[in-house]
Amino acid sequence: MDRQTQVSVEDGVVRVTVRGEVKLAAGGAAIAQASRVAHDAGSNLLLFDITQAQSREYHAVAMHHARDAHRTGIVKFRIAILGRAGDAKLSFLENVARNRGIRARSFTAEREAVRWLKASSP
Repeated sequence: MDRQTQVSVEDGVVRVTVRGEVKLAAGGAAIAQASRVAHDAGSNLLLFDITQAQSREYHAVAMHHARDAHRTGIVKFRIAILGRAGDAKLSFLENVARNRGIRARSFTAEREAVRWLKASSP
């Protein structure tokens, strides 16, 4: 795990905190790590906290990872994307994910994100 990405499990939710500039490889590594931790924890709930992340190439990164969603297995998770209010990445990431069949939604409040994740958990 690099300093840019931290993964933890809190009350059945796998939390992935991403900081700094996110490039294609770093995004893929964060997804792979989150998937492994979730599998080990028996969870299908992911919270990606991107409030401290920047990406000048987020359009390309999102499209690439959404295109690979079935191969990477990310489609089996329910995903909350937590970001800052007014961040254009939030709606873009949510739209791309949902258009690829990924159960994802964006939020600016962590409490709401966790509530949504747990609302339909098994």
